[in-house]
Amino acid sequence: MILVDADFYIALSLEMDSNHSKAFAIAKSLDLSGEVITTWEVVDEVITKLAYYQSRKIALQFIVYLLNSKTRIEYITIGNQEKIFQLFQKQASKKVSLTDCANMVIAKEFGVATICSFDHHYEQNGFKLQT
Repeated sequence: MILVDADFYIALSLEMDSNHSKAFAIAKSLDLSGEVITTWEVVDEVITKLAYYQSRKIALQFIVYLLNSKTRIEYITIGNQEKIFQLFQKQASKKVSLTDCANMVIAKEFGVATICSFDHHYEQNGFKLQT
């Protein structure tokens, strides 16, 4: 099982993204139709950024892609809110977002050791990156 982060989805969606070729190659090598999870926070971030910085059309294409995939979308619960806030407080880097912390807490809950992302702070928190 692998958790997919927003930066990967954005790179995959935008040909002009500096990580597009790498994301495309990774997507081809992985079975993204298998045991893939992401978080609602990632979905929100990707759609918002694609719509704001590119176009609603690209954002809508991402929605269609995600809905047609077998990706499981996980949501924050009251039970893991506090863990997410505590993890956020422990982060030294200002580049670690609340979404990143939600991803890490949910990944741990599901026993996911690998995150598909270009953000190295996941490694600093004990996860393997699929890049």
